[in-house]
Formats: sequence, C-alpha cells, structure tokens
Amino acid sequence: MDDYMRTIKLPTETREKVKEYFYLQYSNGKLHKESEILDFLSPILRREIKEHNTEDIRRKVPLLRVGDHSDFAMDVSCVIESTMVFENETIFREKTTGDEMYFIHSGVVEIVVSTPSNERATYLAIGDGCYFGDVSLLLGIQRTASVESKTQCMLYRLKKKNLLSLLKDYPSVESKMIELAKRRRKRLAHHLDPQYVWLEPDEEVDAEDSRTDL
Repeated sequence: MDDYMRTIKLPTETREKVKEYFYLQYSNGKLHKESEILDFLSPILRREIKEHNTEDIRRKVPLLRVGDHSDFAMDVSCVIESTMVFENETIFREKTTGDEMYFIHSGVVEIVVSTPSNERATYLAIGDGCYFGDVSLLLGIQRTASVESKTQCMLYRLKKKNLLSLLKDYPSVESKMIELAKRRRKRLAHHLDPQYVWLEPDEEVDAEDSRTDL
C-alpha cells in the first residue's frame, strides 16, 4: 500500500487517511477478504456469520429491532455492508440519483439543503440508530438533500436493488418505510417554505428518529 501511494504521489494527508481507513475498516489493521472466506462456507453458515456481524446495528435501529420486523431485519443483515466515513466528508449530494441508503452505527451526519436564496444550510443532524437516503430510493426521486459527516462515522450501506427486492416479501415494512419517506420529504419542504407547505401535528416529528437514543 505504501509503495502504491508513493508511486502515484499522494499528498501526505491523503496517505494518512488511507492508512487510518484500512486500520478502522478491517479489524484493527488485519485485512480479511471476507467475501472469499464466506464463499467457502455453506449458505446457512454465511447467513449466521452475517447476522452475528450486524447484531449491534439491528439493536440500534428501531426499524430493525421491532419484533414484527425481525425476519426483515435478518434478511437486511445479509445484504448490508459496513463502511467508514471520516469527518467532513460528503456522503452524497442533493439532486443526484440515489442508489444506496445508510444506517448509522456510530457518529453524526448533517442533512444539508439548498435554501431558496441558493445558500447551503444544515437542516438536521442525526446520529446512532438513524437511517438516511431512503427518500430517493423509495419515492423514485433525486436526492432531496446532501448528507455530510460531522464526525467520523461507521455506517452500514444498503443498495437500492437489494432493498426493493427485500420489500417485495415484506409489504407491511414497505408501506411503513414509504410513509415515513413521504413525511420526511414533506417536513423538508415545510422547512424550506413553511408558508406554502403545512404539516399536520403528527407529521412534525420523525416517527423513526424520535425512537433512537440521540
């Protein structure tokens, strides 16, 4: 890795970030090719390992710890992927196509929007147990906001194709997530133009985020 970074003449600051990323992402510096290891195992063992590795995030995210959704949570655990994000990084940008959503295992991210006066403003900060990026995936629209890391974060990434495939088997979860996504979109629209977009009393609080230990 060091030889590669020297060859392409990476700046020192970037080199240090790459080293830290590998240290944090891969078990304190031990680089395991997990996909290759799991390929040798039976489907049942692969699932057991993935469920074990994601046990903590399932406890933190209200949607994934509800008893009625336990089967959905277990299926999600088999397709999510962990990723590290450093402080002050842009995870995705407003008005782009959404291909992934994220669950926050640890850290804080900020939802950043463009105001009517074309200024950038922080709309909301969310942390452990919250999820974001769902609005674009579930409603079939572009990203309604940018998301930036306020601290170093450990996230779990869920691809759109995997989410939509899973939801076919869980219509009640799909209905709940779509309703939540619609309300999140409406709250953001209200924030940007409160005189034009009105909220009902039960729409003022995020039903999912309010159940996390923020």
